[in-house]
Amino acid sequence: MEIKNRLFPYPVLCDETDDYLDSEFNVEMTMNETMNDLVLSFDITLSNSELNDLIREGKAKYVLHLECSNTSYRKAIKTELNQINYNVPKSKVNKELSIVVMLVSTTDIINFFSSSLNEDYLGEQINFEHSSILAYQNMPKIIISKEYEELAGNESLFSIIRIEYPDPDEEHMLDIILDDDKIKIKVDAKTYDLYIKYQQSTALASSLFVLPALLHMIDVIREDDSCSNYESRHWFIKISKYYKSLGQDFIDDLLGNSRKSAVEMAQEMLKMPIGRAYRELSEIGE
Repeated sequence: MEIKNRLFPYPVLCDETDDYLDSEFNVEMTMNETMNDLVLSFDITLSNSELNDLIREGKAKYVLHLECSNTSYRKAIKTELNQINYNVPKSKVNKELSIVVMLVSTTDIINFFSSSLNEDYLGEQINFEHSSILAYQNMPKIIISKEYEELAGNESLFSIIRIEYPDPDEEHMLDIILDDDKIKIKVDAKTYDLYIKYQQSTALASSLFVLPALLHMIDVIREDDSCSNYESRHWFIKISKYYKSLGQDFIDDLLGNSRKSAVEMAQEMLKMPIGRAYRELSEIGE
């Protein structure tokens, strides 16, 4: 939900109108991420004494309206507090999340008056019906990137290939090939059979196969003066798009100027799979 170009038959405190003078409705929003949630924090400033009186009298509340049109997720949080924390499950949203913070009447309000009203309202009787929007601010849309799920998905960027060696009982190191649309991870037969057995464990696959492949890719590109050998590859394009969605450039920001080690970068790409892998091992053991 986003309020725009809407005409109200009564005064509304917002950036788009001058219905109130010397009054402010401002919302500061911060966001952090956990493995499963978007952690949102809101700090609301309302500098109008009469509107604040409505909150104290129980005649109005703050309403946070969250909406993701791609998943039909909608949530309305009502409170009289001006500091609010709310966790949005990542599984409920995709691509972008729209948020509007409002002050809404909780009852009919007759003959409202504020000393800060624009002179255009002098002599006018101002009434608010139940659920009228008294103030609002559209928040910047939150862009949600789930490209990392593709980075860990064997069907998207990586291909696990079984190699038959002369001695079937001999175990071999991973052989990682970058010169194709998918990053190829070659393994011996015994390792491949174990991979098939546990492939439903995404974090295990990420940690044991995909993570070493990303480490190798980062080291190779950092040592290469030019990325021209890989720029047309599907895996390179997808990883670049992932970082672009975060407002970063894969080559300039992450590989060229970053002080992060290859290990740090690879784990961040996969949303830190090591801990999840151990938890999955524990569940398998149980």
